[in-house]
Amino acid sequence: MQGIQPNSLSNEELLRHIYIMGNENLPKEWVEVLCERFAKSLDWYQDRYDEGFADGFAGGTEHANEFPLAK
Repeated sequence: MQGIQPNSLSNEELLRHIYIMGNENLPKEWVEVLCERFAKSLDWYQDRYDEGFADGFAGGTEHANEFPLAK
């Protein structure tokens, strides 16, 4: 597997090769690619959460303002 470049692999392929090699045998470049991919994944999910929260909060506020408060 020395000829395989981790940058050219999909996330699934990268993970499968890491399992085959074993965590303790990972070359530094493989760990770097794995960390970069993980960071991108976290960023993507955080962005989705932030967007969903903002949309949900705006929708909830709009819905709450539809009903006048009892006096």
